[in-house]
Amino acid sequence: MLDLAENKLEGSLNATEFWKLRYLTSIDISMNDFGGHADMYFGPAMVYVNYSRNHFTSAGFKRFAGGMMSVVNLSNNLIDMEAVDFFRNVPVNVTELNLSNNTLRGAFPDSFPFLGKLTRFTIANNDMAGPIPWGLVNFTDLTVLDFSGNKLSQGIPPGIGYLKKLTVLNLSSNVLGSSIPGSIGRLECVLEILDLSNNDLVGRIPSELGELQETIVLLGGNSLTPPAPLGVCKIATVKDDQDLCPPEIKMLEEFYHSFKGPEWINSSYWLDESKSYCLWYGVVCDKKNVSITKLELGNNGLSGELGTRIMEIMSELTQLEGLDLNGNDINGTIPTEIATLSNLVELDLSHQTQGLTGEIPDGVSKLVHLSLLCLAGNKLDQGIPSAIGILDNLKVLNLSSNVLIQSIPTQLRRLQDTIEVLDLSNNKLEGRIPSELGDLQDGNDDF
Repeated sequence: MLDLAENKLEGSLNATEFWKLRYLTSIDISMNDFGGHADMYFGPAMVYVNYSRNHFTSAGFKRFAGGMMSVVNLSNNLIDMEAVDFFRNVPVNVTELNLSNNTLRGAFPDSFPFLGKLTRFTIANNDMAGPIPWGLVNFTDLTVLDFSGNKLSQGIPPGIGYLKKLTVLNLSSNVLGSSIPGSIGRLECVLEILDLSNNDLVGRIPSELGELQETIVLLGGNSLTPPAPLGVCKIATVKDDQDLCPPEIKMLEEFYHSFKGPEWINSSYWLDESKSYCLWYGVVCDKKNVSITKLELGNNGLSGELGTRIMEIMSELTQLEGLDLNGNDINGTIPTEIATLSNLVELDLSHQTQGLTGEIPDGVSKLVHLSLLCLAGNKLDQGIPSAIGILDNLKVLNLSSNVLIQSIPTQLRRLQDTIEVLDLSNNKLEGRIPSELGDLQDGNDDF
């Protein structure tokens, strides 16, 4: 063993001198100032070579030399050469090859050498270009593959997902295109780090990646199509990515379970890992297929309570304009938190099987964009909130077939410029019809 590490040594090396040391098994000259050409020419017993953190400008192997060489570390030098020249004659028994932080350039050789015993291959932060060698999929003992910080292009070889011992796969900061192969999800039991960030990857994230729940997964800085599948959005390092995992996806999952989704009449594609939530039955999205604009789930067998928790999670749907849940079996009261759905234009909670109960919350009056408010066919009681009169976009107000009491508020006359349908029939309203409602004569009024 020869250890000369961190000694401020400088100059060039005479490889033939090392060749004479026939029984030398290990050499470490790291963290010095050696320069010139690093000739990997050693005696037959050499196993470990560490030339890292010097100033070597080129390096190479001799044919048939270094047959026992297992670990080669040439990282953090100034090696500036074509990759095809460097990889010529790499010893077939090498298990660890670290070439990071140099200037190796160009593409990997077309016929990449078969390094069947390779376990760790690091060539991060060089100037490598072209495709990732497909031959790597035959290196079945690989545990670490780090090609980050290069200019590698084209796609990720699907066969990487069959490297059953791979714990670290770092392909970040390249220009890799195409989609992420679903086969990577096969590494669920071994993969600890998957870094594909800052590339040009496109398309939907495959649902198979949702199997990597215990893996550090980094996908930012690509052009992937949102939203990510539900399972992927449960991965700790992905779930807070608002681009890939918008709040909509979490809200819809909880909405589905809260209203007994498995019992719905139609639940097509709901919670389907392979489908965007914009394709789920009753979900309408914007043109970008990201933000939910409507939930149209009327007459669909939903059951449960429209409670505070549901309102809290639905409040994250900041672009929601339509909520149609009519003709289901939603019970309980209308929570005051309904006011948090501030962009609602249409709200239809009519004709629930058991009937919504309690009063119409004053919060409804804060839904200033409402053009349709339909709460008919329930068991709502108390009076009609006078503040509804300030909803100056309201065209349809249907509160019929409830048990509303007290008198009709005169403030409803303020709706005269917009209201087209006003139905307060089949309630327990009392008193005289306010003369002010005569101003609504152009509408379709039913008292």
